[in-house]
Amino acid sequence: MISHTRVSTLAKNRFNNLDLNLLRVFKVLLEEKNMRKAAERLFVSQPAVSQSLQKLRHHFDDLLFVKVKTGLEPTTFSEQLARDLLPLLHQLESVVNASSAFDPAELDGEVTIALSSQFVFSISGEIYRYFSRTAPNLTVHVTSWNEHTIEGIEKGDILLGVNAPITERLPFLIEQELTQLTAKILVRRGHPIMDQPITAENLVPYPLARLLVSNYSKLTSPTVDAFKRLGFELEVGFASEFPLVLIDVLRHSDMFMGISDSFPIQDYPDLIMLEPDIHVPEAYYPANGYFHSRHANSEMMNWFTHSLADIFERSKQH
Repeated sequence: MISHTRVSTLAKNRFNNLDLNLLRVFKVLLEEKNMRKAAERLFVSQPAVSQSLQKLRHHFDDLLFVKVKTGLEPTTFSEQLARDLLPLLHQLESVVNASSAFDPAELDGEVTIALSSQFVFSISGEIYRYFSRTAPNLTVHVTSWNEHTIEGIEKGDILLGVNAPITERLPFLIEQELTQLTAKILVRRGHPIMDQPITAENLVPYPLARLLVSNYSKLTSPTVDAFKRLGFELEVGFASEFPLVLIDVLRHSDMFMGISDSFPIQDYPDLIMLEPDIHVPEAYYPANGYFHSRHANSEMMNWFTHSLADIFERSKQH
């Protein structure tokens, strides 16, 4: 009787019969929801991914994914499995990666950092110089934060995103403050405002050159909102996602632009950065790092976030 009970228990232990490599296939399929893209990420053929999916279906006795027009859709069981399983896989990844001492000089391969448009303009050059010195074998790609950035972080295509505080609150997304920034005003040299106190009342006659930032200020402008609370309607004279376009507009107009103290003003001798005499909460704001919870206890991610904080401090105009 004891023998039969033991055999029955072992027969129900699915874990003993599971190829753990299949769980990685499941994770990537869940993130990509596309057989071809999953195969590309796993560096295998589509038939190999299809075969792995068949094994997973047999093991869990569920379809896991069904075909739809856009690719693959997870079943209810698959979604529940992901909620239970993925945190454990991320924890396992952290344990394995922490098994040896971390040395940034030994990093190789490629990583992608997504910066909001204002930070692309402010710190991209310093990022290149910093990581070339501290991790010479690592290739760092800098991309602009857009509507696909959070999805890229979830899939693992983007290691780290940097933006002002965003509105989304997702269970996998960790937010960490990197630095505190101070708002400044950017105008052309010879601008009429240079002879006046930089107050909201004196600025409001001049239109705003507005920078659009995905997930932060694309729909509303913190600058416009701040002026409105002070009782002023600020006109937006021009808006763009591209700082270089706005800078060209500033050079040839009396518009002004809100920037942070990390702006590389030394590279633009025909522009001047002014200290606004406007006391509003928006005058001080954080630059935050955003990354996947799988990296929550990672020495590598700790090093990257500390590095970005250092880069911001080096870039600030004191």
